Amino acid sequence: MFYDCTSPWLLKAAVTTVFLLTRTAAMNFSPTRLAALPFAIQLAMLVPSQVLDVRDRRRTTTLLVESAMMATLVCGILYLGENKHLPLADVSLALHMCTLHVFYAQSVALMRGRRLLAAETLCAWVAIVGSFVVPSLMVMYTPGPIPETRAAVLVLFSGEVLGTCAVIATRLLIAVADSYEAIMTRRE
Repeated sequence: MFYDCTSPWLLKAAVTTVFLLTRTAAMNFSPTRLAALPFAIQLAMLVPSQVLDVRDRRRTTTLLVESAMMATLVCGILYLGENKHLPLADVSLALHMCTLHVFYAQSVALMRGRRLLAAETLCAWVAIVGSFVVPSLMVMYTPGPIPETRAAVLVLFSGEVLGTCAVIATRLLIAVADSYEAIMTRRE
């Protein structure tokens, strides 16, 4: 619902260009430490809306659950990179594309002005700026070789793929929860 969109190619091209131009030779690097910045920004944007008044609690909760699913999927990629199942260059570029996708999708949802989050205007601007600045900052601190061309093309769509998986998982979770609620209310 929120993450099943595509990020603009101009932003992807800019982040990929910065990624290709700022390579260093050092390989002593942890993508998990690199992911701390977008996770902290996401927590600061989303958690206050869980306890403060919002217009549509159901849509806000859906956004929060989809964001948690997206974070879980990104943690899965980080786990595969940390355990050397995926090359670190591919993991880092996928992390950048997922970060870009999350911030862009949130900025689109928040700019519609439906009061999904507390301090929605501020969060929308943070998401807009974050969609380019955060991945670019992360890229500058990502050492390592350039990914192979075939892998880089696949990784460019990692944000969209994980976003679609997060939306599907959220819809399944909502369907299961609604079914459980219907069964439990019939028993009463």
